[in-house]
Amino acid sequence: DFDDRLAVPPFSPEEVTGRFRRRFVGLLDSHPGVAVVDLDTGVVRRDGATDDPPVTGRPAPSVPDRSTFPAAAYRACRTDDQGRAVAALERL
Repeated sequence: DFDDRLAVPPFSPEEVTGRFRRRFVGLLDSHPGVAVVDLDTGVVRRDGATDDPPVTGRPAPSVPDRSTFPAAAYRACRTDDQGRAVAALERL
C-alpha cells in the first residue's frame, strides 16, 4: 500500500497522516525538477524539465588528456553536461 512505502523508520504507516500527505504533495508540487501527471486523465501538468533541451548537432565533448576512463565513454556523450558528469565520475 502507498502509505507503507511512504513511512520510514522511526515512523509507522499509521503515522502517515493528512498533514504529512499535504506537506509531501506541496513539496513535490513546488519543486521544479518533479514531473506532475494526472493519472486519471493522462494530462502532463509539468514535465519536470529544469534546463533547456540540449542543442543537437554539436560535437561530442573532448576527451581529457589524462583520462582513466576509455575515450569511448566521452565520445558517447551527446552534451557537455554529460561529459562533465563522466569527468566527475572519474574523480570518484
